[in-house]
Amino acid sequence: MLLMRTVLALLLATTIALPARAELRLPNVFGDNMVLQRDKRVRVWGWAEKAATVTVDFAGQTKTATASADGRWQVQLEPMAAATEPRVLSVKCPANTVRFENILVGDVWLLGGQSNMEAALRNVHNGELEVLSADRPAIRLMTVPLRAGPKPADDFPRLDEYNAWSKVTERKGDWQVCSPETVPLFSAVGYVFGRRIHRVSGVPIGLIDTSWGGTTVEAWISRDTLAKIPEARPLLQQWDAQIAAYDPKQSLENEILRWQSRAEKMKEEGKPIPPKPTEPKPSPAANRNNPGASYNAIIAPLAPFAIKGAIFYQGINNAVGGARPALYTKTFTALIPEWRRTFGDEELPFGICQMVSWGFPPTLDDTESGMVSAAPFIREAQLKAHRAFPETGFVAAYDLGHIQMHSPYKVPLGERIARWALATQYGQNVNYRTPLYESMQTDGDKVTLTFDQQIHPRHGGRAKILGFAVAGKDRHFYPAEAFMSAANAVEVRSDFVPEPVAVRYAWATFPMGTLVGAGSNGLPAAPFRTDTWPWPDAPIAPRGSPEDAQYRNWIGEQRTQAQQWTRERKLQEARAILVQQGRLEN
Repeated sequence: MLLMRTVLALLLATTIALPARAELRLPNVFGDNMVLQRDKRVRVWGWAEKAATVTVDFAGQTKTATASADGRWQVQLEPMAAATEPRVLSVKCPANTVRFENILVGDVWLLGGQSNMEAALRNVHNGELEVLSADRPAIRLMTVPLRAGPKPADDFPRLDEYNAWSKVTERKGDWQVCSPETVPLFSAVGYVFGRRIHRVSGVPIGLIDTSWGGTTVEAWISRDTLAKIPEARPLLQQWDAQIAAYDPKQSLENEILRWQSRAEKMKEEGKPIPPKPTEPKPSPAANRNNPGASYNAIIAPLAPFAIKGAIFYQGINNAVGGARPALYTKTFTALIPEWRRTFGDEELPFGICQMVSWGFPPTLDDTESGMVSAAPFIREAQLKAHRAFPETGFVAAYDLGHIQMHSPYKVPLGERIARWALATQYGQNVNYRTPLYESMQTDGDKVTLTFDQQIHPRHGGRAKILGFAVAGKDRHFYPAEAFMSAANAVEVRSDFVPEPVAVRYAWATFPMGTLVGAGSNGLPAAPFRTDTWPWPDAPIAPRGSPEDAQYRNWIGEQRTQAQQWTRERKLQEARAILVQQGRLEN
């Protein structure tokens, strides 16, 4: 009897000492209400106890895998047709079972970029009408939490995240069925894009918003890829130096000093004093614009997930401050193959929404001074990337501008990029092509510009076409008269440029431009220039450094010269009128 009690005690002790089995877990991109990609192999992956057998059941398919030494496992479901009937994804191992319900099979589109993609549907022009009519149960929405980091992450959290820009808290990391209750804070451009596709195709649509306001394009490309671009290496070195110099103790001390200064002022003004800081500012390694950091924490966790394609709307943070259009041309062009490699599809459809315009609406007086900006060169880089890769879409947005950088006119842009997807991915006969400049021919003081499709003035008929400027060898631009000379050609000229060498169209931060594609649904022609005159990149140097100050002074000088030239040009035009009227000798 004593022996039996001893054996039982030993067995009990042994049982208690054994570690609990590691529970089966999947990344948070999997969840109730999700959409799985049709017509592609679909990876299902996660973590479990070492050597555990994992079984995945979905839509009549059963797949098994064995967890590796580090607990990772993965299976691939065979391609499936679109399905609107809700299904259950069951994943089990000896430790536990995970079930995800109300799953559809359709097309999953990724939404990328910065704040103009992130902008909430309820805050845009006519957004309230879109919200009211958003009872679309076959559209599913996910917004990925905003995170950045120095190394690729394998998952993201589910949480209620406060948006300092819109001053609201929203649910992120969960799939939600589209409805008037779930859509108001979702990406306006992304929702309108997905809504149009779903309404026409009938295919369930999953939309994953990965955009983050205030990000540069370099934030969305891996460090490995950026390191292969020679022009990007100084930028990487600058960030690495900031990260190496980060001292959390010193950072906290600086925060406290700033707080003390603010607190004294607020006390004098009788305002409530905020709490004293207890934590340092985060390391620059976790900054959203640390090159590769947003890619690491937001895109990388999604990499194994099958998607249909992506649309991308970005540019302003690369166009303001220390703008570097030449570098942007390299990095934006690297973004597309990077994301295609990430998602394992070398022909992944990728739609480019060209950077929007902002500032004051232009006049003819702004013809040259408006060109003193990096913005049109950033737009040019985006167009170059489109031309460089097949299976990319491209739509212009300069005509949807606003006084501030976050234009409320998101609905038309979402519909424009949806046209591209419907025509190229869903077999619909819909006009989607943005008119693109092809060639230039000079004849005396006339320049003939040809395009890749039929075009016409936005207001039709023989209306003047606005937005063209012409320059001679002195590189000074004059507003140009522009008229249709053929179905796909425009003739431009200026009385003040007898020997033109260059033409620009819609070339400014907020350009004018009234040339569109043929038909009632013609899209705006893309901005372009025929010259190759450079715009220098800002130095990769700290703000306030001598190099930075020199560059900013150069910008100021260019603007002053452009304004002086505008006055001289107006005097020339006035003299010409007086000569024509016989009131002044030539």
